[in-house]
Amino acid sequence: MDKSTTVSIFSWLADHPVLFGFTIFFIALIESLAIVGIIVPGVLLMLLIGAYLATNQFPFFYAVLLAFAGAIAGDSISYYLGYHYKDKLSTLWPISRYPKTFQKGINFFERHGHKSIILGRFIGPLRPIVPAIAGMFQMPRKQFFISNVFSASIWAPVVLLPGFVIGLSLEFASDIAGRLIILVIVIGILLWLIFWFIKTSYLYLLPKIDQSIELLLKWSHKHPITGKVPSILLENKYSDKNIFSLLFLLFLIFASVFFIIPMLLGTFEQATDVDIFLKNIFLAFNSPASNHFVVTLLNLTGLNWLLFLSTFILIIIILNKNKFLFQYFIFNFILISIIQIFLTHYFNIDKNLNLATSNIYFFLTFILTFNTTTKRKVLFYGICYTLISTIMLSLIYYDNENVIPLILSSGFSFFWIVLLTSSYRHHNTQNKLSIKFQNKVGLTLLILFLFKLIILPNSFSIPEISKQSLLIENSIWENHVWKKLPSHRLGFINKPKSPFNIQWLGYKQDIIKALNLNSETNQHQWLSSPAVKFSEILQLLNSQANIKSLAIYPHLHNGKYEQLRFIQYFNNEIVVIRLWQTDFKIKQFNPEKKAKPLWQGTLTKLVKVNIAGVMMLKTVLLNNKQLTAIAADFSKRNLKIRYRKHNIFSHTIMLLSN
Repeated sequence: MDKSTTVSIFSWLADHPVLFGFTIFFIALIESLAIVGIIVPGVLLMLLIGAYLATNQFPFFYAVLLAFAGAIAGDSISYYLGYHYKDKLSTLWPISRYPKTFQKGINFFERHGHKSIILGRFIGPLRPIVPAIAGMFQMPRKQFFISNVFSASIWAPVVLLPGFVIGLSLEFASDIAGRLIILVIVIGILLWLIFWFIKTSYLYLLPKIDQSIELLLKWSHKHPITGKVPSILLENKYSDKNIFSLLFLLFLIFASVFFIIPMLLGTFEQATDVDIFLKNIFLAFNSPASNHFVVTLLNLTGLNWLLFLSTFILIIIILNKNKFLFQYFIFNFILISIIQIFLTHYFNIDKNLNLATSNIYFFLTFILTFNTTTKRKVLFYGICYTLISTIMLSLIYYDNENVIPLILSSGFSFFWIVLLTSSYRHHNTQNKLSIKFQNKVGLTLLILFLFKLIILPNSFSIPEISKQSLLIENSIWENHVWKKLPSHRLGFINKPKSPFNIQWLGYKQDIIKALNLNSETNQHQWLSSPAVKFSEILQLLNSQANIKSLAIYPHLHNGKYEQLRFIQYFNNEIVVIRLWQTDFKIKQFNPEKKAKPLWQGTLTKLVKVNIAGVMMLKTVLLNNKQLTAIAADFSKRNLKIRYRKHNIFSHTIMLLSN
């Protein structure tokens, strides 16, 4: 089923509220049903319903009640299926196709008892299985009913609310949050895949690596000359001089493979199809909110921060009195610093220190996981590589870095740290890092990271791309150029939004002065619209909120918010002028006067709407009568007005000049 079909179905259901309500109940029911719930993507459908609730008049409260009732009904049916079939339940389709999931459900129920009904409601494939298993194990009906109702009362709003919030963002505040929300979701899915890959690969390779090391040591004993290399790295019978000499040689080999050979082949200079694909995606998500999100992440890089983390590592090594680890870290720090300097200053590669960043983070992860359980190692290394991957994506967004240099620099760090820490692990037999000490280090690191992200000022900023202004004659603008400018504002993912129905020639201060001009002939006053206040956001849930107390959100065009915004209260509506400066400057007839900038924008109105109990201001186009009244107001402010209408435009454009 394609996107248009899904939208058409939801649109039809929205026009039939009884059927729409029944659909909500039915999806919640089958999502919790023992047999059907395993194969039906109920949560995804509920997420879509939540998003669609934000765009139609079906009350959100009623939707939650219907989802609540459906969830109770689904779990109750599942319970009675298990109660009736007992041990035969595992033979029913499609449960019979998922024996491992069924056994996990049994183990989960035996471990948590009646709590499993509450907890299982929020755990993917176990959700429709656990109630049936509760029935199979003859769980008391009263106890099941209480747990069922309690869990459904939490699940119903939780499963609908994310979609509802996303729907509101895309419908009313997409220019602020829409791109950021989708960007976070896309990156979140990508990072989850990376984490899953790291976890799966680690668990798969760990036993094979141990077997390989054992075989390598046996081979080294049979070949005294060539086998000396693995023997030095993996056996505790050689001097520190031999160990570090071999590590230095291997470091040079790694550097040649990851950097020197690719540089000779020109790999760093070429943009691949992946680079172009990612840059096009990030260009579509460009917005001030996304920029702030990326800049916040990039706070976890930078020379000063890396030097601070290096100092922190040295301090904890000294506190642990681990001389051998101190030698390894200093050795690593010197080599990475040298190669980073060469890459950055002599070859103009890795300008944002991705090599040093990934190296420091991998070394910290090693300290936090040394001599710990496999589960802890998988978790921490997964988090580490996920963080590094996030920083890499942010660098692509921030500085148009190419993918291959980033992958090679982080890959080099990963393999080098694996080699370094493997050598340390096999040679260090005295100094151990206790779990208690590692936990303290981890907690301190978490506090430092939060302090860096939230409290300390950003050390990065998205560079502004300066464009040369195009200088044209006034007559050329009035007769030709006006129709070359974009016809619509480009919003979320460059989707055409409100039509551009106003072009204004003048300096910023002159526009402000003209709109602030008040006299007895001007019936209404134009006001500069301030930034959104927290108190205005709180009015979202106030059904009696006055239109003046609701937030007016900025709009987006080509990744930028409007530079000028003025409002005028008119009855129970708000008329809004939003202006963006174009790349054109218009020469005046008088050669002594400087060229004036040309602005383009929208002239619309905001009306108060109630969406499922949430009060919002919705952008609506002005009718001809309102446009005529505003044009008359402009005339009284000594503004010159011309009208233009092009065949390809469905709207009239007002040309203004001071």
